[in-house]
This record gives sequence, structure tokens and C-alpha cells, in this order.
Amino acid sequence: MKIALGVVGLATLGAVFGFARDSRAVGRTVNGTICHGATAADDARLGRSQYGVGNADGSNVANVICPLENLASDEITSAVAIVYDRHSSQDITCTLYRLLGSGEVDITYPPDSDTTSGSGAGTKVLSMSLPDPSPIVPYNYIVACSLPPIGSGGYSHIASIGFD
Repeated sequence: MKIALGVVGLATLGAVFGFARDSRAVGRTVNGTICHGATAADDARLGRSQYGVGNADGSNVANVICPLENLASDEITSAVAIVYDRHSSQDITCTLYRLLGSGEVDITYPPDSDTTSGSGAGTKVLSMSLPDPSPIVPYNYIVACSLPPIGSGGYSHIASIGFD
């Protein structure tokens, strides 16, 4: 299965933010506004603000693709998405994929996923492992997430995305 990547500027990323998680810092993350819809219909469902990117649609899931910068470091072991899950019965799921030089998903590299469990007012950190981090050949990665529609607690969104 191929994931089509729209026009994505991987070279220029926004400011780097640090977020606390379980008494340790999440590494290099950027604002969730770097993410875009997987399709034109998904992109039309999204709202962007200083809080990241979220699903502003009241009835449909929005699928988003978030590019991650090209890094070559053996210190990076996972990708993280800091999210707000505001839907009472649908969760946010994010999956990490490694890309080939052509921009297609590397089907030889096992993807890793994480899912929220339940909604709430605070942030949730989704962590996806890099089973074979390679400091020799830097790869490009994407995180594909599904954001549930607006729930009674507001809209679900990705606040930031990056590596840990």
C-alpha cells in the first residue's frame, strides 16, 4: 500500500519545542500544524491554530500525515505525537512509517502504531518505536494519524510531533 505524500517541505521545520512526559522530556518536536490531510477531503476537515492541527468536522474522521525531519542519530529510538483526544468513544491512532528515497512507504520496514485509550482534557503522548534506527543512512519518516470527529469535549488534535 502506498501513501501519497502531497507537497511536503521536509527541509524547513518550525521552532523546536520541549514537552514534559512522565518526568522526562520529549526530544525534538514541532507544532502539529506541520501535518496535512491525507486527501483533499481530509485537509478540508482540519483546523489549524497555535495549538496544532485538529479535526474540525462534526461527523467524519480526518486522516493526517505528519512529516518528520531527516535525522541520523543512534540516540533516537522513537517518534512521538503529543495529542488531545476529546472524543468520548473514538480514539486517536498514529502510525510511524519509514520512506524510501522515492517518497513511497518502505514496506520492508515494520510500521509501529500507538492509540489513545479514552478521552480527556490533558495531553496524551503516543510513542512509536523505530525498530532499527540507522545512524549511517538517514531516512525520512512520516506519522499517519486518524483524528476522530468533534466530540462533546471539543476537537481532537495533534499539538506536536517529532522524535524522542
